[in-house]
Amino acid sequence: TKTVPVIVKQKPVTPIMAKLAPGAPITVARCIKIVGSRYGIWDHFLLADDRRKECVRARWVLFYVVRVVKKWSYPEIGRRIGDRDHSTVLNGCRKTIAKMQKNPAFKAEVEGVLSEVMGR
Repeated sequence: TKTVPVIVKQKPVTPIMAKLAPGAPITVARCIKIVGSRYGIWDHFLLADDRRKECVRARWVLFYVVRVVKKWSYPEIGRRIGDRDHSTVLNGCRKTIAKMQKNPAFKAEVEGVLSEVMGR
């Protein structure tokens, strides 16, 4: 079996590199680009069925960010992000919230992602 590296970016992607202007509309694609750049993971791995810890945790944050920003239902988020089941999205959001409550550094990290997505 051929293994593919998850962390492949050499330097962080800036909003200019990702073509994300601060006032740009908030789309799922924008959320994916920002979460991917924050965690150093290619967009493809966020949408794929990759179960490596780095990918899963970033995907959970992505679910949470989309839920907060877009206020979509869990099934809608699942359809738009890799055609996942609503229970997968719900689990990811719950895990992210639980980790944020236990770990202030992680909470600050997620809030930073949310700020960047919202263009603040």
